[in-house]
Amino acid sequence: MDVTGWSRRLVVTAGGKGVVSHAGAVALRLTADRTGLTGALSQALQRPDFTPGHDRGRVLADAAVMMADGGNTVRGIDVLRHQRDLLGEVASPPTLGRALGEVDQAALERIDAARAAVRVRVWNLVAARHGRIPAARVPNGDLGDTIVLRIDAHFIDAYSRKEQAGRLRGRYGLHPMAVICDNTGECLAEQLRPGTAGANDADDHIALLSRAIAQIPPAWRHNLLITADGAGATHKLLAWIASLNRDPDGDDPGMCVEYSVGWPVDKHTGRAIAQLPPEAWTAMLAADGAPGTPATLDAASGPDSVGEVADITHLLPHLGTWPPGHQVFARRVKPIRDTTPKPLPGTEQLELDLQTRAAGWRYEAFATNSPPTRPDEDPDEVAACLDGRHRAHARVEDHFKEGNTTGADRLPSQRFATNAAWYRTQAIACDLIAWLQLLGCDGHQARAEPRTLQYQVFHTPATLTRGSRRRRLNFPPHWPWTDHIKAIFQRLLAIPAPT
Repeated sequence: MDVTGWSRRLVVTAGGKGVVSHAGAVALRLTADRTGLTGALSQALQRPDFTPGHDRGRVLADAAVMMADGGNTVRGIDVLRHQRDLLGEVASPPTLGRALGEVDQAALERIDAARAAVRVRVWNLVAARHGRIPAARVPNGDLGDTIVLRIDAHFIDAYSRKEQAGRLRGRYGLHPMAVICDNTGECLAEQLRPGTAGANDADDHIALLSRAIAQIPPAWRHNLLITADGAGATHKLLAWIASLNRDPDGDDPGMCVEYSVGWPVDKHTGRAIAQLPPEAWTAMLAADGAPGTPATLDAASGPDSVGEVADITHLLPHLGTWPPGHQVFARRVKPIRDTTPKPLPGTEQLELDLQTRAAGWRYEAFATNSPPTRPDEDPDEVAACLDGRHRAHARVEDHFKEGNTTGADRLPSQRFATNAAWYRTQAIACDLIAWLQLLGCDGHQARAEPRTLQYQVFHTPATLTRGSRRRRLNFPPHWPWTDHIKAIFQRLLAIPAPT
């Protein structure tokens, strides 16, 4: 078999006519236009003393399209700029760089207001298509009409001396924070912060969550759940969250806000765990929502075994300074690879004889103010369900991983303000992908990661033909996802144009 014969008599020419590269990315641009985002950004970035050659809202929307398509540098805008027959005039890289440099703090606030207004229209369209806003998934089902906000920080490495870059835990760069809506996959709020900014800064958490809650349309702002890792376990943050439930004169008097945050396994938590009897532990929920098979220290752990969870609130007398209803749960997990266990803080040793056991538990904890949904519920079932709900916070890490495929980890400038504008544009790119999936996609593409959509949809080429006063974008008939692409465009074109 001649495995290299495919290239025999292959001739490469430059005679192609009407070929459009990355034609599938036009769906992203169509999403920005049909939802009203482009027009809203244009109004937000208008300046009475300046008339640019390229509308700044159009430039920012095209930059978000470019980033969602996989571009991670300012020069990536050329992929759109060289499709003039289809897209018209698109800004050049220098123009995009100037547009980003013009965005100051006041402009960022106007962009936030524009995104919030557009999000009302988008959520109404999503509810009309699906019957409701998608529910946040947990191991034992979903959370119904509760809107889940997941806040976390991550680190962006810098390889040059960018403004406000700094060292943190052996790394050099910037330390942004973001809030993700777990129901829709949108990035509701983000903040580019100096590299030395702490992960548990309560003021940053409060400011960012305030912006995120303002992004949620009022009709869906009644039942909220805020999740965070251990950085969210601060008195100031949790007291602020609790105060949102006790503000009858506020903008949302009926708003019910719960939290689920990581909790430190310190000397107090360690002593409480050590006092638990064996029967206090209950099996965690498996991925399918059923109680799992508890791991044991006498047998090797595997993918089918789970850890255990227990309520330790009654063993922590110092919780009186925390908000009412504050509960703490401990989790013990046996690592898949046997490791030497670390002694619990505040105890002399684990409850097992470490001299005869080579493996042990890894302990974690979380805190919440969520009451049982029914007063007759089994406390063990409540603990397992709350634990499964908190474990879902790990999905926020998927957002940061996917953000790196849309330009989040490639800040283009030395100036902090320009990089903040770039990071805000990347959040808009995340929204465009989420809106495209909610309004246009079906099947596996409605849940696919950006890189999958880039490969199957956005990077697909097509030919552009004209006839009968129409332009036709012709995708390859034998491309496996052409039918999906056609359906996406049909759904987006059916959205009424914004007024």
